[in-house]
Amino acid sequence: MLYGSDLNSLIDDILPVTKKNVKLDGFYLDAKGTKYFANYDGTASYIYYRATKDMTIYAVWKDIKVQKPVNVSAELKGTDLWLSYKDKATYANVEVQYATDAKFTKSVNTYDMGSAGYNGTEQCVYATASQYYARFRTYDIDSTGTKIYSDWSNTVMAIRDAAVDAE
Repeated sequence: MLYGSDLNSLIDDILPVTKKNVKLDGFYLDAKGTKYFANYDGTASYIYYRATKDMTIYAVWKDIKVQKPVNVSAELKGTDLWLSYKDKATYANVEVQYATDAKFTKSVNTYDMGSAGYNGTEQCVYATASQYYARFRTYDIDSTGTKIYSDWSNTVMAIRDAAVDAE
């Protein structure tokens, strides 16, 4: 809890506080996190109320929950390997790993697809082999800056001009 007549200037004192496996959701006027005082987007705070008297504000933390991707695919078209993540219910950052063998030991590449949004994302990479295996995982970044990963998706296989489930 913070006390003071000018909490607006004290927000910056809270921001260096970090915890593992959680994100700072924002600053609230109540401990349950229902009445916003200010939110924090990872780089800046946005204050909704002006402190005009002594107030108590609460930093509210949320557990990071990442989900294993399920709606993933890989397809080879010409010299392009198309990697797709289409879980519409999950807003997530996505990492994909692709290789030329199912154990992910040969010609392994890991690519951060970034934020998938609610409509998913896809990535096209130059590919010369005749088949690839791909797996996906989602992640979020906790307040310490550490990536928290989901389990890998089921592995999908792409054969030139065809796509099949490898499992």
